[in-house]
Amino acid sequence: MLNITSIHDSVPYAENSAYAATKAGLRSLTESLSVDLAPDGIRVNAIAPGVIETPMNRAVLEGVGRQYFDQAIPLGRIGTPLDVGGAAVFLSSQAASYISGSTLVIDGAYSRNLVRYRMRDLDGQTKGDGK
Repeated sequence: MLNITSIHDSVPYAENSAYAATKAGLRSLTESLSVDLAPDGIRVNAIAPGVIETPMNRAVLEGVGRQYFDQAIPLGRIGTPLDVGGAAVFLSSQAASYISGSTLVIDGAYSRNLVRYRMRDLDGQTKGDGK
């Protein structure tokens, strides 16, 4: 079983508490189900994408600006659906047969950067609460 959560299950952001709470609940469900279903040989994992180039994220990418994300994501680029798909295929394959109860973060280290540094927009104004 593979659940799709988000980096916002552990790195919430302003004015999105309901989304963050549901994603955190999904991460916890993944962990709990991995224990409950293990005796039946069922593995349960999740993937937590960060900033991914999708039609759903287009308004955010255009509003904040691609260059902000290119600078804020340590790997230097916005993720693609193939980045997420490759991880999903791996976790669903026999190559991951001993992985259960885990959440794989797919974000180019973006969430680690958000936790460590204050988010700044392109004008240098502080955004969010990360330190």
